[in-house]
Amino acid sequence: MNTYPSGLPPEHTSEFWWSMAFFLIGSAVVIFLLNMLLRKMLGVERRKRFSNNYVNEKHQRIDWTIRMAAVFAIVVAAIFAFYSIQIYMFFIFIIFGAIQETVRAVMEKKHAKNPNDYLFTLIQFPLAILVIITMAYAAFPDVVGELLSA
Repeated sequence: MNTYPSGLPPEHTSEFWWSMAFFLIGSAVVIFLLNMLLRKMLGVERRKRFSNNYVNEKHQRIDWTIRMAAVFAIVVAAIFAFYSIQIYMFFIFIIFGAIQETVRAVMEKKHAKNPNDYLFTLIQFPLAILVIITMAYAAFPDVVGELLSA
């Protein structure tokens, strides 16, 4: 029995792919511009892309402990909440990302050469989450509304 108006699941329509492109490109551009603006305002140097910028060995150990706890939480959520995993994945990402960035900010406050590094870290994550949620809602209002009401 087909329940889709067009006869196809949403991911097989061009409207879905245009919305996905808007979400991905729009989020990336807005986050990039906000980070650039924050860096200029705070006088912070750009970090290397896709690298771990640990302040010291203790920071690295704590960070990896948080990552392993996040993986464990994802596995537990997948086992016990299989049918509603999307919303749990979102909250796991937010919670462990916030913990990770808070640890980074504390380490930067104590050990970084630039005194504004920790401010950039504290501002960047919440702004990025806000941009992603806003862009997701703009691109997929039905899906985001359904996830938030679950």
